[in-house]
Amino acid sequence: MRIAHKRIVVRDWTLDDVDASLAIYGDPEVTKYLGGPPREETREEQAARIERIRARAESDPYFAYWAVEREGDATPIGTGLCLKTKHSSGFEDMEDEYEIGWHLGREFWGQGYGTEVAEVMLQVGLEWHPKVIAVAFEPNIASLKIMQKIGMTYEGPTDRFFDIPGLVCYTASRT
Repeated sequence: MRIAHKRIVVRDWTLDDVDASLAIYGDPEVTKYLGGPPREETREEQAARIERIRARAESDPYFAYWAVEREGDATPIGTGLCLKTKHSSGFEDMEDEYEIGWHLGREFWGQGYGTEVAEVMLQVGLEWHPKVIAVAFEPNIASLKIMQKIGMTYEGPTDRFFDIPGLVCYTASRT
């Protein structure tokens, strides 16, 4: 899979991307708003994670967890995703919801790449599903601004995902 958009390319993760992934997800500033601590994984553990992502993508046509690179540079700068979200305890009976998201290495923040990734993931998400959501912690102003910029609708604070309090939800639907 490969999608070119403006200055980025979204593609499958490969085992050649282990070091880039370790650098991105080992940075506490990157993981601060991802609901957990930085990943302290070995190269082997990260390679196994990439293999699990690839296997899931092969078995689930509506699962996207893709590497993002700058056009002309094969090194990943982040991730774009579209996947079935995990509902919090007490919300398991809700209809499936699909989340789009993006994570970028810190050195690529504030340069418009997040918006470009979000545009791709929104397009893919709405091709696959009639409605998608995006969530972020309220202090993650940059991600909330991207959600607004790509035309998502503010739904408000929510506790229905990931058993994590403090999330804000935006939605988008096919027109």
